[in-house]
Amino acid sequence: SDGTVNKPGWSANITCVPCGGGQVSGVNSDCQFATTLCSNLNYQDISNGPGLIANEACTGCLSGSEHYSNWYHIHIYNSGTLASNLVPCVSTNDFDFALFGPNTPCNALGSPVRCSWAATTGTTGMGNGAVDFSEDNTGDGWVAPLSVTAGQDYYLLVNNWDPVTSSFNINWTGTAGLQPNSPTVNPPFLSGCGNLTGALSASGASAPYTWAPAAGLNTTSGANVNANVNATTTYNVSSVVGGCIVQSPNLNAIVNTNPSVMVSPSSTTICSGGS
Repeated sequence: SDGTVNKPGWSANITCVPCGGGQVSGVNSDCQFATTLCSNLNYQDISNGPGLIANEACTGCLSGSEHYSNWYHIHIYNSGTLASNLVPCVSTNDFDFALFGPNTPCNALGSPVRCSWAATTGTTGMGNGAVDFSEDNTGDGWVAPLSVTAGQDYYLLVNNWDPVTSSFNINWTGTAGLQPNSPTVNPPFLSGCGNLTGALSASGASAPYTWAPAAGLNTTSGANVNANVNATTTYNVSSVVGGCIVQSPNLNAIVNTNPSVMVSPSSTTICSGGS
């Protein structure tokens, strides 16, 4: 209906959308329960549905509210460009995204710094030669990468416009580092014979440190441990940084078998002048 004509009515298909349930473990449909991305490796998730907080990102180019949405927290550990491909596992799905920050809390996100609400299907993202920062439903699905600085935090909203639950991949293609530095172990290896003993120390990343496996160690926590092993064992140390678990390269404690020496013949007689 409008101001002069009373229309006869309309019809609609009503679809039951499962509640995102932000407080439920593993569900990231609200910014407050965003999944922290811990590396530049490709990441796969499933579009769940709207969260418990309505329209928390209905700003900027986001012409509609969240539909099947997922939220991600990104901490920049190494400066560079933030670029990505958002690839639906079903190519006919229409996925959109918005990036908020830097350093804006969930309850005050403001307008996104990168946003695409294009009515296109298939791969979208930041890159592909795009120079625009934001686009509505008439866009091509691509906006420009973003220059980021170490120490900054961002929130990424991925939204599936289609009323179906579907999976997607986030492929990071920029130079920015999203993974915290791993701890290091000194010395990098141990080697000896028989019963091998040695002191190991962890540094870098941040405490507390956790060592594994426990076999042959006097403790599994702390920066310094003592190893006492009689068989070759591979150790590593892990640490939690910003919600991300980082692990050191493997350290090998190599225990070699004590050699045995044989003399043949066991005895002999050599006369003067003989050999």
